[in-house]
Amino acid sequence: MGSEVEALEENNTWTLEDLPPGKRAIGCKWVYKIKYNADGTIERYKARLVALGNKQIEGEDYGETFAPVARMGTVCLFLKVAAGNNWPVYQMDVHNAFLHGDLVEEVYMKPPPGFYPNDDQDVCRLRKSIYGLKQAPRCWFEKLTKALRVYGFQQCYSDYSLFTFDKKGVTINLLIYVDDMILTGNSETDLQKFKDYLSSCFKMKDLGALKYFLGIEVARSKQGFYLSQRKYVLDILSETGMLGCKPASFPLEQHKKLALSESAYLVDPTPYRRLIGRFIYLAATALIWRSVCIFCHNLCRNLGLHIGNRLYALSAISKEIQDRGYCCLPRTISRFQVDLYLLSQVAFPTGGLYFKNETWVKETKGKHVIVHNNYIVGYANKMKRFQEFGLWLVDDHALESPLGKLE
Repeated sequence: MGSEVEALEENNTWTLEDLPPGKRAIGCKWVYKIKYNADGTIERYKARLVALGNKQIEGEDYGETFAPVARMGTVCLFLKVAAGNNWPVYQMDVHNAFLHGDLVEEVYMKPPPGFYPNDDQDVCRLRKSIYGLKQAPRCWFEKLTKALRVYGFQQCYSDYSLFTFDKKGVTINLLIYVDDMILTGNSETDLQKFKDYLSSCFKMKDLGALKYFLGIEVARSKQGFYLSQRKYVLDILSETGMLGCKPASFPLEQHKKLALSESAYLVDPTPYRRLIGRFIYLAATALIWRSVCIFCHNLCRNLGLHIGNRLYALSAISKEIQDRGYCCLPRTISRFQVDLYLLSQVAFPTGGLYFKNETWVKETKGKHVIVHNNYIVGYANKMKRFQEFGLWLVDDHALESPLGKLE
């Protein structure tokens, strides 16, 4: 904690001042976290000072808060381009990224617990953004965007987290997810120059070749990239106490109806909601198989009701993950070739799926993008076949429009 406060002071994150009349100071707290490597070993123990952003008032303490992050479809396309051109892919991390953002609003924060006990000043006047502030992600992204544009990068309009540099025969692609960056290009020398530039602007950590990104393990061979979520799947099984469960080949019993009147409410809905969220991430990363996506999205319905038989259904899904999780969920990414399939007027047997509260039916309209026989993203229109609102899935994966990815 001492080193964290020292880093904040060296960064001129705040100045100690008396609280002006009519102003109020938000609180802060310490958050402790263990960061893991791709193989599950402990990388380091981390203590972070976080402002209580839930106490901020809109219009007074903050304005705009949105900051873009990379889409999984963009990540897949990014790797396909690198594999097709045989470009190296590197990963970099920004140390305390949110602390680099310049704060425009006048925000006061109470001193960190355990520090400045005898100081005459009452509060910390925040000069730069800090973790926990609602506008912190936006402040950091604006600061990073300015630095990249100075270097000569252009921002992609269909995915604002993607930046490209193309001058004098030099091509560099950069993809950003908060403080994690992956970059690739056709020149090792120019990539190193760009890394040095980033290090001069921010406190960077060069992680070398891409191995672990957004909870996805990445391995490279002559055929391309191999993406795996084995560690994430094992974490889910460990959290639910189902590491030793008997594997299942199908997530639910056939003809099983999850009616709202079949079971009582859960006393504690937290495990149910948390597990639903982790399955949603698996579905969003486009590496999970269709059967889990189908029932996961069905179980997302009526989260406020916490029905007991739906928790049973989640346990059944976990058993299928146990059956397939050790296969590492492979997705090989190879040469770059784009084919766009517009299936809206063609009957396709593995199209979208529409959910009702208790059952689901199959639909065949949709479209998706394939890059050299590798799926990028799929899309299907939402339709109301029943009175209840339903969800669509196409070709096993996430609900995103593929057209914007190619603009």
